[in-house]
Amino acid sequence: MIQFILLGLKFGIYSSPGPLTCGGYTASYQHELQDAQSFARWGVDYLKYDWCSYGQIAKDHSLPELKKPYFVMRDALDKVNRDIVYSLWSLLSAPLLIGCDLERLDDFTLNLLTNDEVIAVNQDILGKQATPVLIDGDIQVWVKELEDGTKAVGVFNLGNQIVDYKFILSKAGLPEKVKVRDL
Repeated sequence: MIQFILLGLKFGIYSSPGPLTCGGYTASYQHELQDAQSFARWGVDYLKYDWCSYGQIAKDHSLPELKKPYFVMRDALDKVNRDIVYSLWSLLSAPLLIGCDLERLDDFTLNLLTNDEVIAVNQDILGKQATPVLIDGDIQVWVKELEDGTKAVGVFNLGNQIVDYKFILSKAGLPEKVKVRDL
């Protein structure tokens, strides 16, 4: 029997719709209902579900094909007798999560996870999620409107290579002259 001492925290777990997680461990592919039932039995409150290895089995890169594995897991979670929050990110206003041993946090990780400005973007009262405003090859730019009228911007490299990228504000529909703060 597994026993967890949660100290008032919620219990979350991580998987992927592909055969392997990003960490290289067995994921939920073709076992979504079985995994959802196990998660419910274990008392899981939160599921973080990352794309990871699903790209090697996806038929194509169309939006329906990219969404499909997430709907499969959503359907499986809907069939169990437990409310399990189904994961996103700071720009997407998703619940925040930490996936490490709290007793072994180094100073860098602790400072990153307790960054008040990033948490404020995530918890902004307007509650809007970021949307992609620019796709330039492997680079995507997402913008999130905030309650005070400002915007949070995320620039993501989805490729496998490190690249130099010059972000031009006007290409993302933003004014050329703005105050910028790197969170």
